[in-house]
Amino acid sequence: MSNLAKEYIFEIEQVLVSYDPETLLKWRQGDPAFVPPDVLNWKGPGRENGYGYAEYIVKNHLVEMGFEVIVNKFDLLPRKKSKFEKNNAIIAEALGKEKYNCLQKAFGIIKDNKIGIEMPDICVIRPEFHFIEVKRDKDKLRPPQIVFAATVSATLGIKFRLYKVLPIGTRWDTSTICIKQELPDEIFML
Repeated sequence: MSNLAKEYIFEIEQVLVSYDPETLLKWRQGDPAFVPPDVLNWKGPGRENGYGYAEYIVKNHLVEMGFEVIVNKFDLLPRKKSKFEKNNAIIAEALGKEKYNCLQKAFGIIKDNKIGIEMPDICVIRPEFHFIEVKRDKDKLRPPQIVFAATVSATLGIKFRLYKVLPIGTRWDTSTICIKQELPDEIFML
C-alpha cells in the first residue's frame, strides 16, 4: 500500500436467500432437469462439491424479480485484453463511459499498490446497478472482496450486497454491516 492511505468506512447490505437441500443434492448429482448444460460440461469435481450452486440460486431469484444480471463472466480490472470483453462492454454501457473509466483508474491504483482485489460473483445491470457477492453456509467475505466493495463504493457510491444462501428454515442476521477498509489516498481524488 502507498505511504498515503485513508481509512474508508462503508456499508454492505445483506440479503438472505433460502434453498431446499434437495436441490443442492440434485446439483451435486448433475440432474439435467435442474443443472444448466454449461455447468454439466464443467471439468473436475466443482459441481459435485456444490460449486456454482449458490450463484445459480441467487441469479434465478434476481431474474424472477426482474433484474438483468451478469454472473461470474466479467473482469473490470484494467487489462489490454479480457475473455469477457462483451460483458465488460455491457457493464461499461450501463455505467456510462465517464464512470467506467473512473472505475478502471481506481482499480489500476489498487493494482499498482499491489493490493489484492477480487471480482464479485454478480453484477446487476438493471434496474439498479450494483454488485453482489454470494456466500453459502458458513462462507465469509475475503479481504480482496472487501477491497473491491470499498473501491466501488468510494469512487462511485456503487452499492455492494452480500447474498447469503442458506437451507430453508435457517435464520441469519440480515442487518447491514459496517466495514472499515484502508484504500490508497489517490482513490479519493478521482
